[in-house]
Amino acid sequence: TTASETNNAGFEIQRAANNQWHTLGWVDGHGTTLEAQSYAYRVHDLQPGRYTFRLKQIDYDGTFEFSPEVEVLVEMAERFVIEPVYPNPFNPQATFRFAVRHAQRVRVDLYDVLGRRVQGLYAGEPPTGQLQEVRIDGSGLPSGLYLVRVVGETFSQTQQVTLLR
Repeated sequence: TTASETNNAGFEIQRAANNQWHTLGWVDGHGTTLEAQSYAYRVHDLQPGRYTFRLKQIDYDGTFEFSPEVEVLVEMAERFVIEPVYPNPFNPQATFRFAVRHAQRVRVDLYDVLGRRVQGLYAGEPPTGQLQEVRIDGSGLPSGLYLVRVVGETFSQTQQVTLLR
């Protein structure tokens, strides 16, 4: 929201990532006006975590000014999140990510179609609200259908993956 504007071309919306600022979008300004103006910009599909944003207000003559930085915490709405394994089918490696809202021990195992555990993929207490990446290594395994089972203290979920050689 602005109280008034002079020569305002608009705002670049920027987000910090990897120690650099990246432009996400643009919102047109109202030029010169003595009336208060309100602006909005929505960022979609942010994974749980902390994000830092700022605005770069740019005048028609090219001069600009940065807003103060704002940190936003995106929390998980669900008890847990498990992304699909990618790629699927895979050869010989695939990955997926999961996150938990509350601290708990989590175990991830790979099973064959007969229900035999063939690999332990993860065991531990992941950081809450942050995506944890898990790698599946199919080296040494025969082609076929496998089950990835993710088990926490408050949830369990299984997904199918196919190893194609």
